[in-house]
Amino acid sequence: MAEIIGCSSSGNICGDHVSDQDIILSAISFSATRVLVKSALIEDKADVDSAVTRLANAFAEPKPKHLFALSDGLSISGSEQTRRLNVPGVPVTGGLAGDADRFHSSWVMVNGPVQQHQVALVGFYGDLNVTYGFSMGWREFGPERRVTRSVENVVYEIDHRPALEVYTKYLGELSKDLPGSGCVFCYP
Repeated sequence: MAEIIGCSSSGNICGDHVSDQDIILSAISFSATRVLVKSALIEDKADVDSAVTRLANAFAEPKPKHLFALSDGLSISGSEQTRRLNVPGVPVTGGLAGDADRFHSSWVMVNGPVQQHQVALVGFYGDLNVTYGFSMGWREFGPERRVTRSVENVVYEIDHRPALEVYTKYLGELSKDLPGSGCVFCYP
């Protein structure tokens, strides 16, 4: 039986081309590797810790060789999820779903209709060698700043000034299109 998982995206980067109009599909087949897929819906942000911990525990014994995670990137804190998925000896890769520069809704699909507020984990078992790598296109620019107040992944103050005030100063006319316009400066 095939397991089908996926998520919405904020775009795709291939070489120096950035697009949010593409669909990326991958099909993987194994002859001797077992795959286990588990998912959970998280309706309340307060439930992220317990739901992700329950999901991770479903992969505790025997330990998988690798975990792959996809999550709704707008309603679930990636930082909280990562803390709960940190299982010693098990590498974890994956990502957070997005919706380009709209920051309105994102979704994850696990063997059925797409849903918001969902976390999916795929465990890979057996005689399997896993390698992974990453690269990012973010580059520093402008003066160095310090986040002085935040809650989880939401920044409220930068250098003791309201974050929106700092962004408005640097983005000028583009600030009316925040948060999406902040991504204008993300790509090399």
